[in-house]
Amino acid sequence: MQVVLYRRNSKNQLYYYSMDDRQQSLFHPHALTIRWGRKPEGGREKQFYFSSEKEKNAKIRSLLKAKLKDYQVLYSYFKDSAAGTKTPGKGNGDSLVSRIS
Repeated sequence: MQVVLYRRNSKNQLYYYSMDDRQQSLFHPHALTIRWGRKPEGGREKQFYFSSEKEKNAKIRSLLKAKLKDYQVLYSYFKDSAAGTKTPGKGNGDSLVSRIS
């Protein structure tokens, strides 16, 4: 899963906020990485670790709900584990972003 959000400030400068779960932790089965800053790859980074996918998904939902108040979606990619889709904007996450926003 990868989501990239963006917003502009009053000086028309872009700020990015991205999250992905591609990097797994050696000691935790589920991980979430967020990056934010003036560049798409992020200036700062924070990682969250979870013992279950349910906990990770709850954190993703809460972060998206908070950030979608100020940010717009630039890109989203979700792999639907049930259907096996791997295309941008398709799968279980597309509806997740639209339901939260």
